[in-house]
Amino acid sequence: MRPVVTCTLTFGLLLVSCGGSPPPANYPPEIKSFDVQPDQGTAPLAVTINCRAQDPDGMVVEYQYDFEGDGRVDFRDRFGVTTHTYGKGGTYRATCIAVDDLGAKSRAVKEVMVQDFSLP
Repeated sequence: MRPVVTCTLTFGLLLVSCGGSPPPANYPPEIKSFDVQPDQGTAPLAVTINCRAQDPDGMVVEYQYDFEGDGRVDFRDRFGVTTHTYGKGGTYRATCIAVDDLGAKSRAVKEVMVQDFSLP
């Protein structure tokens, strides 16, 4: 529940007074689980990413995903489950960012190791 702040404006002296409590701190969501399956394999590697979070003082409204770990959000959803295919070999830092209803964020990172496909 959000606090109520009331203000009174007195025109004779141009006095404004407000009362009430300041807004509470906005605590970020807590990521309860984060999993990437499989987390290693040969390219092209299709993975499923599951991210679950809870917000102690509101609600989680969005999950953001950075598949490569380059700092750019590649995909957003509200469900916490998505898929991605890694097309070439490398070590990637798959990142899930949980965002709450007041904009606070938490992140979790998992390493994904992808080998290039090679013919025998």
